[in-house]
Amino acid sequence: MKIGITLSGGLAKGAFQYGFLKAFLEYIPKEDIEIVSASSIGIINAYALCANKMEEVEKIWRSVDYDGVFDVIKDCWKNHYIRKTLNELVLPEDKLDIPFYATITYCPLLLIGRYYLLEGSHYKKWKKFFRASIAFPFLTGWPKFYKFLPTMDGGACDNIPIYPLLEKHDLDLILCIHFDSKYVVKKKWKNKKTIILDLDASLGNDLRKCSFNFSNRVLSRMLDSGYEYGKKVCERIFENGYGNLEGIKESVDALYNEEFGERMRSGTIDRSVTLLNGFAQVFRGKHTIKPLVKRKKEKR
Repeated sequence: MKIGITLSGGLAKGAFQYGFLKAFLEYIPKEDIEIVSASSIGIINAYALCANKMEEVEKIWRSVDYDGVFDVIKDCWKNHYIRKTLNELVLPEDKLDIPFYATITYCPLLLIGRYYLLEGSHYKKWKKFFRASIAFPFLTGWPKFYKFLPTMDGGACDNIPIYPLLEKHDLDLILCIHFDSKYVVKKKWKNKKTIILDLDASLGNDLRKCSFNFSNRVLSRMLDSGYEYGKKVCERIFENGYGNLEGIKESVDALYNEEFGERMRSGTIDRSVTLLNGFAQVFRGKHTIKPLVKRKKEKR
């Protein structure tokens, strides 16, 4: 199968997303993952997957421990926690076995966003790009700059960046892990042959309101809960066989219909982010999908 993965933003709930992703990898051959897209904290999880750094990122998730959101802000502003973490995670010997799109928002351009494709061996501007693309204003302080323009978190333009996967790739299955319970995949995308496993990953537990809770106890619970929910979902959708696309589609549709009622009754802060995205997406087009590094044309 040809598989794509979309990882949304969600601040601390990225731990739940990581746990789900870890479980998903136990049910599929990693070589079947063709492309990934990510926003905000999802970019860290995407890098973990694509650069073979799952263990390193799990250690990060399990080592974070703050008593309150103000302690998080203080450490990010005063001690540059995010910069230090990226410096330790992104190393010169790294290579992306799976390419992935990362979103970024340019502030002065009416929240115009871009989807940049990262691929291949380590590139010197990766760290700078990551700092700019996950620049959540109140956490990271002053605006970051990329290409001489002030930027902010890519989730401001598209927090659930499934768009480049559907516009640029012919996939059998897209796993879309997000936290907006009322998110609904557009009809024009549903009509494609691609099976879209659209999951509100925090459904059915008491952690959906933990976006700003960075205590070690809560992060560990989210990681473990995401892993268990991931196993449950994977057992369900692959019950008729891994390569059975018709059976997978039936299971995916049945799962979505079962969860739809509860999703529509629930609400999370992520819904407001998705609604904000609608403004930026008015100006979106295929030109917004770009390679981060332009390859030089080969000489004849």
